[in-house]
Amino acid sequence: MGIAYNDDDVYLGIDGSFICDKIYEADIIYEGAYKTVGYLREITSSTCLFEIDNMFPVGTKCFVKINFNSVVIYSRGKVFKNIASGSHIKLENFVSIFNEITQEIKLSNKSTLEKLVISKKINHVMRKSGCINVNNKKNCWEYNACGKEDRCPAGISCEHDGVFGGKNGGRFCAFIDGTLSKDDLNIEFDDKFTNHCSRCCFFEEIKKDIGDIDV
Repeated sequence: MGIAYNDDDVYLGIDGSFICDKIYEADIIYEGAYKTVGYLREITSSTCLFEIDNMFPVGTKCFVKINFNSVVIYSRGKVFKNIASGSHIKLENFVSIFNEITQEIKLSNKSTLEKLVISKKINHVMRKSGCINVNNKKNCWEYNACGKEDRCPAGISCEHDGVFGGKNGGRFCAFIDGTLSKDDLNIEFDDKFTNHCSRCCFFEEIKKDIGDIDV
């Protein structure tokens, strides 16, 4: 659950980072053994800043569980930089975190204008990170020539339009639940990523946009 900050203390930092208007609690496990609690406070174009007491050296691999109001997001990561207020951690599931914060803002009681301003600031940081690319790239249905873009969640998921330079969810398919397999089956996320997407040649192309953190 998030803890609200005052509205004057939110959204866009001096360096172009996105400052959360809530603190999201996270469990961080270092090297598969050492567990600590951190608080997501800020997102830059490449890392998430966690307020944390027990910091580990740069390069330390970790596993992070972030608790949002409605869902829990898991990600592998690596410590990128330590500063006085905490650790910058580069997360593999970086885009899903942004998407969840965006969804919470959409469902909040903020004014339409405020929601628009916040969305623009989120997009600003995502564009800096390369998650949203103004240059159109090949979508999954084009790469695989499946012809299912009119009925597959990847093809009709307009909320992910522009992510990694794709149309709708065309370059975000690995992270969308229920996409259609080659056999026309809806695949649940837990199974599809491990047994399908991670072995897909198109996903290897996507990883070039995400950035491989080698964890």
